Amino acid sequence: MKWYFKAWKQYADTKGRARRKEFWTFHLVNFIILIALAIIFITITINDPNFKNPDFDNPNRSIEGLVYDNNLYMPVSATLFFFQLAAFVPGWAVCVRRLHDVGRSGLSFMDYLFSHYSPGTTIRMLNLLISDSHPGENYWGLSPKYPEAPNLPLYNESDDKSGAQQLALIQKVDPVYPEIAKFTGLSGTVELRVKTNKEGAVTDVRKVSGHPILAEVSMAAVRQWRYSQSLINGEPVTAKIDVCINFLPDGTVKVA
Repeated sequence: MKWYFKAWKQYADTKGRARRKEFWTFHLVNFIILIALAIIFITITINDPNFKNPDFDNPNRSIEGLVYDNNLYMPVSATLFFFQLAAFVPGWAVCVRRLHDVGRSGLSFMDYLFSHYSPGTTIRMLNLLISDSHPGENYWGLSPKYPEAPNLPLYNESDDKSGAQQLALIQKVDPVYPEIAKFTGLSGTVELRVKTNKEGAVTDVRKVSGHPILAEVSMAAVRQWRYSQSLINGEPVTAKIDVCINFLPDGTVKVA
């Protein structure tokens, strides 16, 4: 239960990161509590004699009076309402920290809301919430699950032998400017480091710099890119490329 109480202690704290165990424990326990309160509420309501046999002929009796005669009705209904109200803020905060833990900004959740809960965005958001903690340190701090794990190297030394000048981009997918970024006036440059296999397909994309919201859509697009083969002495080899993507204030995206 320490993960459940940890979320309550960090009531409105959206800084840092939260692992899967903290996020799902908090929401699962809250769900069980709400179900229990709802069962008690329904049981009290349906067992109230005024609910079963209301005195409709009494002009001085209000509709609310049909169930208010039970002394437990008001405390239980008030507890159910105020518990949901109180749990909203820590539930939102732990969701933001969970997104931080997988390398996404909390604004990603706003992007999800702006999508009007479309099935594709819902699946994508659920996938983020069930993903394992990224090891090492990211923009929001150390991993709560793997705090001692070093950041993974982008390339092995054996891969660092190809010339980027030999590459040509033969399949390109342009990043989509996020609506939340346009709405908030967010712009800037995202720098990425890309690794390709011997066939020219992108196998690894890492963020070097840039706002998380812009980096997210940039990495999603670059993963679909394809380059020509990089050759050394006629033999195909893996390659590394630095990619720079500019999100301009006028709402356009340019790849440097």
